[in-house]
Amino acid sequence: MADVLVTITDLSDVASAAAEVATVTVESGVGPQGPAGPTGPAGPTGPTGPAGADGATGPTGATGPQGPAGPKGDTGDTGPAGATGATGAAGPQGLKGDTGDAGPTGATGPTGATGATGPTGATGPAGVVTATAPATYDSGTQTVGVNLGTTGSTAAAGNDSRLSDARTPTAHASTHASAGSDPVTLAASQIGSGTVATARLGSGTADSTKFLRGDQTWATPTGGGGSPWTAAISSPLNTALTGWTAGAGTWTAEVDRFRLNSSAANAAMRLFYNTMVPHSNADVKVDVRIDTSTNTTSSRAGIIFGAPSTDAGGGILVALAAGTTTQTTKVHTEVDAVSNITDFTLSAAITHGTWMTFRVVKFGPYIDVYLNGTQIWSEAMTTQTGPSVIQSIDMRRFALVGFAVDASFRNLTYNSLTLP
Repeated sequence: MADVLVTITDLSDVASAAAEVATVTVESGVGPQGPAGPTGPAGPTGPTGPAGADGATGPTGATGPQGPAGPKGDTGDTGPAGATGATGAAGPQGLKGDTGDAGPTGATGPTGATGATGPTGATGPAGVVTATAPATYDSGTQTVGVNLGTTGSTAAAGNDSRLSDARTPTAHASTHASAGSDPVTLAASQIGSGTVATARLGSGTADSTKFLRGDQTWATPTGGGGSPWTAAISSPLNTALTGWTAGAGTWTAEVDRFRLNSSAANAAMRLFYNTMVPHSNADVKVDVRIDTSTNTTSSRAGIIFGAPSTDAGGGILVALAAGTTTQTTKVHTEVDAVSNITDFTLSAAITHGTWMTFRVVKFGPYIDVYLNGTQIWSEAMTTQTGPSVIQSIDMRRFALVGFAVDASFRNLTYNSLTLP
């Protein structure tokens, strides 16, 4: 049997080498191969042989699944504009919009040429004219004239002597003269202005001490003439508090007024006239000014008929009242500091610091109140209180009063009426 030398240079080639040996053995026609001996120990690894030539490229594998999208890249430059597409079909007509504002008026065009004059119309029929005397009308010549003369159907010429006759006017009827049988009468309603002289009202001499009787005679009243009103108090309220006694509050005499400072005190402050004066029939006038007030429901300044000699409540109070801390809004009255007669709200509030002429006329149980010359209130006190109260105050004191105010008083006159 021929020996076959197989050189194994790499353990990986052992199997292939053994196959080659088996093949060689078969091809040599030698007898069957004996059983393989045990594998000998591996020899040392031989040196790496040279790299073989690259094999042919295998077929492309199937496409794997798409991976996740990567982050968006920067926007590229705008490409060139594409060609304009064909115009689409017209859409349906939209709703009509609001009418726009009128545009400015255009310039006036040139005036057109004057048209040709039309033909003259036919002459109308002659008018009919009539005249009444002294006017005349001639239809033939169509002229108007005036008949002059001295009769009722003629007119006087401008040089007519009758227009310049200086004759004496006919005398007035003697029966119309004073004490005549036919006096001129005149209705009293026809006398709309002016003053009738006292001599036309009655016989006798009229003066300030006389009155006109029902028989139209000026006569002196029983007991002598003169005014029935007498001055019970005549004080200018400008020099001193002489003749007056102050109750509570701070009263002072200034250059032209009496002044009360009591706005911080929530109580009535009175200034009493020392002499008793009759109150049954009285006419009192005084200028009052509320300067400041602190109580919007009770602040007031005014006068008291029949005040007691102390600061105790009593008498008939008539006063201007403040409705706010800056304005006078009403006239307040009360009896014996308990029973309100009424509160009269002024038509317009008066700002503090404004002088107001305050007048109160008391005639028996009746009281009339005037503010700045206008009567604002009148009432009979017997409807609110008994006659005994009215009688009991008749010979008490008169007082100025203020409540929670700073107030001023000036130009006081107090007249009482003595009846026969």
